[in-house]
Formats: sequence, C-alpha cells, structure tokens
Amino acid sequence: MTFSPRIIPSLLINRDKLIKTKKFTDERYVGDILNAVKIFNDKKVDELLIIDKSIKTLNDGPNFDLIKNLSSEVFIPLTYGGGIRNIDEAYRLFKAGIEKISIQKTFFDRFENLRNFVKNFGSSSILLSIDIIIKNNIYLIFDSKTKKTLDLNINDTINKAIDCGVGEILVNIVNLDGTLKGPDLNIINHIPKVNIPIIYQGGINSVNDIIAVLKNGFHSVAIGSLFIFYGKYNSVLISYINETERLTINKNFTINV
Repeated sequence: MTFSPRIIPSLLINRDKLIKTKKFTDERYVGDILNAVKIFNDKKVDELLIIDKSIKTLNDGPNFDLIKNLSSEVFIPLTYGGGIRNIDEAYRLFKAGIEKISIQKTFFDRFENLRNFVKNFGSSSILLSIDIIIKNNIYLIFDSKTKKTLDLNINDTINKAIDCGVGEILVNIVNLDGTLKGPDLNIINHIPKVNIPIIYQGGINSVNDIIAVLKNGFHSVAIGSLFIFYGKYNSVLISYINETERLTINKNFTINV
C-alpha cells in the first residue's frame, strides 16, 4: 500500500483570531479563523492543523464553541492542539468533530499521560508536537509556555512517545517559525528512525523546500506563513499548492507502507 505525503496548513489562533508569529514572538493578527478555514476547505487541503496559543497563557481548556463552528464548516480532517489537559476534554473535542488531537505539555509533564490518551482514543487519533530550538548548534526541546528549554533528550523523548503508542509526531523548529528562510535539513540527524509518520514544520518558503524536506526523510510537511502571506510586504493571502505542484510531489514521493 502507498500514500502520498500530506501538505498541511498550520494555523495559529489566539482565542477566535487567526494570528502568526515569528520565532514564537511578534504576534500579528491575520484575520478571521472561520473565514480562513472555509478557504482552505474550498482548496481541498490534505488536513488542517489548528493550535490555540491563548491556552498557553490563560491556563483554561479548549474553546469548544469555536471548535464546533470550525468543524461544521469543513469536510477535511482537523487536528487541534491547545490546553488539552485530560481525557474528558479530548472526548469533547472528538465529539465536536476533531479527527486528531495534538498533545504537547501534558506529555512532557508526565510521559504516561500520552499512553492514556492512546488507550482511550487509538494511536491514529494522537499527534505529539515537539518544539525544538537551536542554540549554539545544539538542538533542544522548547517549552513555548515557559519560554525555556527542557532537560529532555530528543531521541529518548521520541522513543518514549513511540513506546506510548503515539500515531505521529510533529517537529517544529522555533528558530524558523514565520521566517520563510527555508527548512533546517539537519534536524533529521537528531531524530531516531521510527515506523510512524514524522511531520516537519519551520521556514518553508517554496515547493522546492517541501521537496527538500521530503527527500530528507520526513513523511509530511506542515506550513504556516507560506500559505498565509504573499509578497515582500507579507500581505495576507490564503493559498495552497496547485495541481501541478501536487502532481510533482506525489510523483516523486509516494511512500510505501
């Protein structure tokens, strides 16, 4: 059996507003999240990843009303992350129409928490998101809430997530967030070879960047700024890969599983 790499728009929200950051700072309001989701739905994207940044500062749970509104507008898979603290909240998200949940802090607080999510909802419904920051050429796991690095080894952390049964892992390069400066192809050397999909995010600025990341060993790519901004002044324009670009990617990188 084969599957094609997924090209996933990654959307950051603050409560009900679509925003974009640069290196996890310099927050910029982009527009209405519901309108953006409708546009991506019309473009028939592979999947949408939505992360609620406000949860990291307000310490409350997901905005279930917003999530219900978003899921009612789309016919594409939705992955949501932000403030998912327990099984009950995850259940409400799935009931609201979310296909996958993105887990981060609750896993770093206690690895066994991830196993509980997998046990209740299955591996295919759980994504582990890992933010990585590069300091002096050293790759470190970053806590976006405290703005501090964690004393965790990347290889060991990913292997523990695999042991817990996680379905896929997203690797997000903090240094490249919102920069459009191209991907960090060296990161693959800091990730163990595993038998689940690994998604790359950070710095993507072209289809050639997507191809380079896939050639480097990643299964799929999550993209923010490239699909939201246009031109040297970063005007807001929602976009996605066109049919020719899709055919090129699929032709070269159909993956056997």
